[in-house]
Amino acid sequence: MSISRNTSHSFARPEEARVVSINLFLTVDFNQRVLKGTAHLFIEWKPSINEIILDNFGLDVLSVTGSDGTPFIYRVEDDFDHRIKNGHAPYIGSRFSIQIPQNVGSVNTTYKSKFRYNRHMIQIEYKTSPNSPALYWLTPEQTADGLYPFLLSNNKLIYARAWFPCQDTPSVKIIYTAKISVPKRYKVLMSAYLHDVDYNNNLDLDVYTFIQSNRVPPYAVIIAVGLLETIHISEKTKVFAESKFINEHIDYTSYSDGIETMLQVAESLCGPYMWGHKYDICVLPPSIAHFKIECPCVTFISSTILGEDRTRLSKFALNISQCWAGNLVTCSNYEHLWLNRSFSNFIGRKIYCRILQDCEAMQSFLDKIGIRALKNMVKYSTLIRSNK
Repeated sequence: MSISRNTSHSFARPEEARVVSINLFLTVDFNQRVLKGTAHLFIEWKPSINEIILDNFGLDVLSVTGSDGTPFIYRVEDDFDHRIKNGHAPYIGSRFSIQIPQNVGSVNTTYKSKFRYNRHMIQIEYKTSPNSPALYWLTPEQTADGLYPFLLSNNKLIYARAWFPCQDTPSVKIIYTAKISVPKRYKVLMSAYLHDVDYNNNLDLDVYTFIQSNRVPPYAVIIAVGLLETIHISEKTKVFAESKFINEHIDYTSYSDGIETMLQVAESLCGPYMWGHKYDICVLPPSIAHFKIECPCVTFISSTILGEDRTRLSKFALNISQCWAGNLVTCSNYEHLWLNRSFSNFIGRKIYCRILQDCEAMQSFLDKIGIRALKNMVKYSTLIRSNK
């Protein structure tokens, strides 16, 4: 029942058996405030291993089967007292173990490994908890238009496990696809390329299909669902927002040149942009004043930074830097999360300064802010340790 050998925030043991890709087939239920459906996990494991260990936080697992429908034995460890006794913090959820039969066959995946592993696909039918810490279910009154609810996931780094089964550690990067069924009139965004929308699949539901062909850590798998309108501001960028923010006549096209310039600067610093021809923006409802999460393909921004003042484009510099530091190159566990943050801040400041005329003065100013914040953090950490 022990926790992972490599991190204190996950039960997974990817050095023995790991998830390499995930296909999600989910329906959004605003009435019950749940996601429900099936996750297809493509796994690989060493021949000497007979189980794979996943992370789970409140998922109601209904069944686990092989690719041919054969039931697999599984167990979700929900013994709170056991976890506390063994030093496992309750916020990391539960150990979700699945027994792998000895006679299970292998399947092909698009993921290529340099190791000798058996491979198979596991189907997990489940639904999320209405109280999932990863899912924000906003009521109509909490949105800008006040007409329909809104859904946003925030994995908070370790809560991807609260809306889909996975090995929730940044050292296990996955490719994923998703088919998301939503009531008609809603739009779906994910941290992936939108491959197709089927408007005729069902009288009541539309089906959005997404593909993320680059490997990402589980915390970077994000979903948003709402009554959103779309503005194309460039070949690479679309803005998704509620009609209130569209009708306020904000000149979103003024963002286009600045974003494109920052992406070019980032590529000159870090190499090619690896997330396809896509850098979208989603304007969040006003009840979500601050949203900070690393994910590719789409940036979520607060409605408080909207406006025609192009200097506000500096808010995007950090988000753009995270396309490389965090999404493309990731820390191996959360004990080293500061590496993600440090490099993304460093790159973001470089981008910000290069698009300004008085680059040296701004760099000096940002350096002073950074040093002051670092000193305060060290002082605060010292006080915490001394009070223990």
